[in-house]
Amino acid sequence: MGFCVQETQDSGFIVTGYTMSYGAGNCDVWLIRTDKSGDTLWTNTFGGTGEDWGKCVQETEDGGFIVVGRKSLKVGIEQKEDVWLIKTDSLGNKLWDIAYGKEEFDDGGFDIKNTKDGGFIITGYTCSYSVGGADVWLIKTDSLGNKLWDKTYGGEFDDRGYSVDETEDGGFVITGETWSYSSLPGWQADIWLIRTNELGDILWTKTYGGDYEDVGMCVQEVQGGGFFVTGWTLSFVPETALRGLWSFRTDELGNKLWDKFFYGRDALGFFGKQTRDGGFIIAGQCIIQISKSAQVLLIRLDKEEVEEKIVMSVEPDTIIGPPPAVGDTFVDSIYISNITTPLLYGWNFGMTFNPEVLHCLKVEEGPFLKEFGQTLFGVGPIDNDLGDIQYVFCALFYPSPGATGSGTIAYITWQVMGHGSSPLQLKDVTLADPNANPIPCESKDGYFELPTGVIETATCPYGDGLILQSYPNPIRAEAMIRYEVSVTGIVSLKVYNITGELVATIVNEKKAPGYYSAHWSSKTLPNGVYFCRLEHNSKVITQKLVIVK
Repeated sequence: MGFCVQETQDSGFIVTGYTMSYGAGNCDVWLIRTDKSGDTLWTNTFGGTGEDWGKCVQETEDGGFIVVGRKSLKVGIEQKEDVWLIKTDSLGNKLWDIAYGKEEFDDGGFDIKNTKDGGFIITGYTCSYSVGGADVWLIKTDSLGNKLWDKTYGGEFDDRGYSVDETEDGGFVITGETWSYSSLPGWQADIWLIRTNELGDILWTKTYGGDYEDVGMCVQEVQGGGFFVTGWTLSFVPETALRGLWSFRTDELGNKLWDKFFYGRDALGFFGKQTRDGGFIIAGQCIIQISKSAQVLLIRLDKEEVEEKIVMSVEPDTIIGPPPAVGDTFVDSIYISNITTPLLYGWNFGMTFNPEVLHCLKVEEGPFLKEFGQTLFGVGPIDNDLGDIQYVFCALFYPSPGATGSGTIAYITWQVMGHGSSPLQLKDVTLADPNANPIPCESKDGYFELPTGVIETATCPYGDGLILQSYPNPIRAEAMIRYEVSVTGIVSLKVYNITGELVATIVNEKKAPGYYSAHWSSKTLPNGVYFCRLEHNSKVITQKLVIVK
């Protein structure tokens, strides 16, 4: 069985794992060297009469190889294991080997990396030097395998490190599993991320998971800072799945930025790495149907896909009838979209506006929150030193975990206080998962303007009740275009530039008799004269629009 494969400098491959077919014992470490086509160049085995495994291999600067795994020892009638480090030349001949651990306890090595100083960094677990069951073990050696220092991390229960990476500042990051510091210590495991300095001293740790077992199998520092973790989860899977592959990106302090889940009947993630273009590649296994055998799972995440953020926006609702006058009320909504993670748990946001133009009467819970369970909802003005800008604070919302998709989370009722403009700006937007880790969110502002001038109105010369209004006009950035139709039919509302080129299609659908409004943004268009054309049942109205920024 193969556990690790690496590309070599000559574009070939080196593989390690174990063999029961060759070697001296029940299982021996197996090292296989191939050319770029996968044809075997040589193989070698290492081990005794017990069970010896190779878990990870790296090519070294001298063209040889370094393997870490476990070495079996017989102590009385029991079999125990040590961390085993094996150095070979370029042909797989052993140059030296070293075992780490006490013979009466179990220890194992899972990952090894070359370090900038020419030595090696190893992670795994130790029972020889633990404070509880097994502890995460980090071992730093020189180029000959001599131990320079080692550190253990753990508590009362079992904790293991499965992957390690050297960071740009010379420190290290480890991922694995912790039963000691999970949300239910001793009962289930969480993914554990440990960040250390160059001597292995802890800078910070983070756990990720839910009510069941979650395990981190691979970690890598990524471009721009932060870490990419791949593993698997029992906590966040649909009822039809046993386990799910789980990959996520964190910032440099371990705060989760986004995550991705992949399901079959049973899916596991073993390896994840950032690609040169900023995307990610993930490897694992997946069982599609319970009666089928496991298949290799290879997933490619494009840079654009993983950079997609949850969006909160102020969405102006349709105002039926003429634009509101001073003293009138209308409703805006706060909309949230692109939710793809079942970890979304809480929102918090504030809002600024111009009190000379608008006054906030109330904020009510939207249907999206109600869809995902009981929530806590609060709102109230906050005193500040912002002068003529007031602040409305919408307190924490707690939907049930599992909220996905898009929808309205809040309705805001405004009263018009006077003429003028009022940017409706979202402020201090925060989203969080159940562990209070922030989730990145992009906020988009709305805009309200009660014009002081006359609303531009065009009336159909055929007298069939077709009316077109636009305000403001001239347009600075956005306009509300209103139209009325008296009979059912296809409505086409389009904008053309002065040369007759179509620049925007606002409406193109069947409409019943009534008064309608459409919000149009002209931010991407240059200053100039444009024409808004309303067509309905072979009748056409054209209105001149002027964009002045």
